[in-house]
Amino acid sequence: AGGLDGTEKMSKSKGNYVGVTDPPDDMFGKLMSIPDALMENYFTLLTDLPPEEVREVLRTVHPREAKDRLAQTIVGRYHGKEAAKAAAEEFRRVFSEKEKPSDVPRVALPGARSGETRGLASVVVACGFAPSTSQAMRLIRQGAVTWNDQKIADPKAAVTVAAAGSILKVGKRQWARVCAER
Repeated sequence: AGGLDGTEKMSKSKGNYVGVTDPPDDMFGKLMSIPDALMENYFTLLTDLPPEEVREVLRTVHPREAKDRLAQTIVGRYHGKEAAKAAAEEFRRVFSEKEKPSDVPRVALPGARSGETRGLASVVVACGFAPSTSQAMRLIRQGAVTWNDQKIADPKAAVTVAAAGSILKVGKRQWARVCAER
């Protein structure tokens, strides 16, 4: 079917693939990211829809709706129709309505106490959202990082760690509820 980027073949080493063991939300999101030009191939190779129905869908339905149908069909095959429907609703909620995911993972900062101040870049790295402090600082400068719904552009900014947790968002898809470890 081709990779998610539309230029390379699908490959785990290139990171442009949809794995059959991917969780429903990840699988759905990856399928929604494919270029419009690849939809016919994905429909033809990865679903049981007859070719004439595929052409009809692509001719009459908005590309976003066609991708939603494609993603629900494929996620449904591997995880069931209910999981596919839930993944579609979560995707719409997070990406169309710009809300936070319903299940934000909790990350306890090693050694952090409630009320302690930490550099935001180091928090981004500790959450696994950047491989290095310099990369985290670059993301902050680019405006890709928010802390409790506040965009932070200062790469040297410090944040206060709360016992109940604060919401960190990096890019469009990386979320964490950052908490003190003790």
